[in-house]
Amino acid sequence: MILVTGAAGVSGREVVRRLAEAGVAFKAMVRKEADRDALDAQGITAVIADYRDAVRLSGALSGVEQLYLIGPTDSPQVTHEGDVVEMARRAGVRRIVKQSAMSAHDMSPCTFKRWNGMVERQVMASGLAYTILRPTGFMQNFVNYDSTRIAAEGVLRSPRREARVSWIDVRDIADVAVAVLGEDGHDSRVYDLTGPEALSDEEIAAKLSAATGREIRCDPLSDAEWVSLMRSRGLPASTVRSMLSLHLAYRAESPGLVTGWVEVLSGQAPRSFDAFAREHAERFKGPAAARGA
Repeated sequence: MILVTGAAGVSGREVVRRLAEAGVAFKAMVRKEADRDALDAQGITAVIADYRDAVRLSGALSGVEQLYLIGPTDSPQVTHEGDVVEMARRAGVRRIVKQSAMSAHDMSPCTFKRWNGMVERQVMASGLAYTILRPTGFMQNFVNYDSTRIAAEGVLRSPRREARVSWIDVRDIADVAVAVLGEDGHDSRVYDLTGPEALSDEEIAAKLSAATGREIRCDPLSDAEWVSLMRSRGLPASTVRSMLSLHLAYRAESPGLVTGWVEVLSGQAPRSFDAFAREHAERFKGPAAARGA
């Protein structure tokens, strides 16, 4: 039996979907009744548990042999995931597959990478078998966070400047997760997961333009301009600082690492950004295009 935490998240939903398609025995852990009901309607066993609720978390871990660990990307992540790791050890879980982040390290200046690096340390010190998956930035972020503004303005704005990032489709992460959970030979391994190419924002804008048939230009922002823009949209200062630290990491690590692990582990080449842009083109089209003008 496998338990997938964070099953209602961007990547967790895809891991759950692929496990269900593969006919694997698993439970999906969510925090909201609506998410549980939606999964139940799909014939997927879902349990409600919270990282802060030891009783429910213990129940979710009952009978579990493998834990696919995806934590919340907020400041309590280290404590919450660390508690899950300890409870998994006590519950007799055999193995943890931790979804982390590219270049995660417990001393990273990037908030998200540091949090994940600290959890990785706890997983490795738990005494349990483990595998670490370190994906780079998600292609889906462009849909979830940028598409509304791009559709309205025809502009991609970020402080990444000339940084080249090897964006990955979360469905490729899910394919790798299912493969790793379903076979032996991955203990104590760390896999860096990327898309097939490292792209600049200018190249992303060009690919979105080709997919939508409209001009989408890139507008690089200074760090201060980007922070001001995010704060004007109501985001808390701490959240904006964490997000900026990720953009700074992209710039520092450019050009982004491109690996072959997605194809090696899943048996299929990673999805390209061109294919992703075509698939989601309607989300990036402007009001005139939506009206058929």
